[in-house]
Amino acid sequence: MQRASVKTARADLFCTGWVRTALSAVTAWTATPEQVAAVEAFLGVKYPSLQKLKTADRSPKNLRDHQVNDLARGAAAGRSAVLNRGIGAGPDPLALEG
Repeated sequence: MQRASVKTARADLFCTGWVRTALSAVTAWTATPEQVAAVEAFLGVKYPSLQKLKTADRSPKNLRDHQVNDLARGAAAGRSAVLNRGIGAGPDPLALEG
């Protein structure tokens, strides 16, 4: 049975691989500066004590074979990631040239 720290490290590698690959689906939805400002204003009003999360870097310096496999499995799973728009948020209607 694996220790909890080993499971966490393997999950971190899988998730890193997934995020790196799935990022291309997310970048297509990049917010405009106006949208970013609106979200920040909302968060400032609704959650005034909200702070940035301090993260810890738990990634190993030199990857072993099984760690490379965990990263590769995450990347393979991330390739099938699809982001869908919410209900009623379909594509812009076609415009006619005038």
